[in-house]
Amino acid sequence: MSELRQALEDYIAVRRSLGFDLRLPARSLRNFVSFVEANEATSITRELAVRWAKQPDSAQPATWAWRLGMVRRFASWRSVTDPRTEVPPEGLMPYRYYRKPCAWRITSHAAIKVCSCSRQYFFRVKFSLSAWLIAVAMLVLVDLLSSSGLGMRKRWQELFNVLCATSKSMDP
Repeated sequence: MSELRQALEDYIAVRRSLGFDLRLPARSLRNFVSFVEANEATSITRELAVRWAKQPDSAQPATWAWRLGMVRRFASWRSVTDPRTEVPPEGLMPYRYYRKPCAWRITSHAAIKVCSCSRQYFFRVKFSLSAWLIAVAMLVLVDLLSSSGLGMRKRWQELFNVLCATSKSMDP
């Protein structure tokens, strides 16, 4: 067993003793150590870490950044005992995965808002279908704008509250 592989096993044991699960990271770091050994290196270098992190060409950049982050944490731990270890700098592969808003979630959320706003008054007040569709369209617009992060959520919520108040004031 090489010195680097023994250091990895110690690192995994320490992290697991602290309560981390490390199933996938442990397997990935073992692959990294095998990659380093296959390149006949005895310590971690920045160039090897980046080459290994980008190795699956079909992977997303977020996966590359995650893999490099694992190596960065291990390398910073290893640099305490091995001064030849190069720790890859933070932000070398700056990528975050952003979840895009799902249209059906937004429309169903708007429909729930409309129903909760007018459920007491829906059967007593005769809303025309066009007025109800306009309200749903406005709420979908509100949800789309608020989920896009334009900072207008509070203003649109106030508009929604005004719409609810006017529909309640139409009570016969």
